Amino acid sequence: SKPAKLSLGVPFFLAVGEAVAQRLPGDIELVVPLAPTVTLEQLAAYADPNTNPYITKFGWGKAELIPPCSAQPFPILRMPSGVNVHIWQESPAYTLYELCDICITTVGTNTAELGALGVPMVVALPTNALEVFKGAGGLVGLLTRIPGPVGDVIARAVNNGILNSSGPYLSWPNMWAEAEVVPELIGNLEVNDVASVTVEILNDPTRLASIRAQLRNVGNTSQTRSSSSMQPDNLRHVPATASDVLANEVHALLVDAGKI
Repeated sequence: SKPAKLSLGVPFFLAVGEAVAQRLPGDIELVVPLAPTVTLEQLAAYADPNTNPYITKFGWGKAELIPPCSAQPFPILRMPSGVNVHIWQESPAYTLYELCDICITTVGTNTAELGALGVPMVVALPTNALEVFKGAGGLVGLLTRIPGPVGDVIARAVNNGILNSSGPYLSWPNMWAEAEVVPELIGNLEVNDVASVTVEILNDPTRLASIRAQLRNVGNTSQTRSSSSMQPDNLRHVPATASDVLANEVHALLVDAGKI
């Protein structure tokens, strides 16, 4: 839901979805959950090359917003190829996630939600324009916001440093498992790289089922570890990790929502 993420993420993931749909014609229905902080008009602007220069710069996806009507109850983003992406406005989108065979997403707490629900995912983080992310605080943050190329160079260097020091995994399920449960694609990505991995998993029911089972196991293990670490006898010796605390929070939200 953050502008920097959306300016890159909307056209990139539109293009990925389009590539998947074209490889599996007639077998795919694309849906994007819309954060409550983002309006349909704002989403459409990120998919419009007239208002989002990254679409032209990288040749990523563009689309036109089609409002709902009697024949089409959901608003959609329609790409020039004719591929449609339905827009899901209910939040939180747990009902949608449970209907999905696979989600293509980026790093963030959304991977914890999907993991807790056992939804297979492909996690992609395109670093093609790291200069867009200028959210660091303090002096470094001020330097990244210097106008022009100088600020862009500093922002790229800072964000590269953050990524390089983040450890081997960036999605919550993989961090919990300390192994690759779901694919992570990070770097100067091509649309077809992500589409190929997604189609490969969709065409392999055994692998899909295995990912679902591993996600549920990892989520349950993380929840159990977090609960046990909070027992009085353990509080002084085994503090909950950040991922365990997040697992507790996500688990509680899903229980409250009646999803697990």
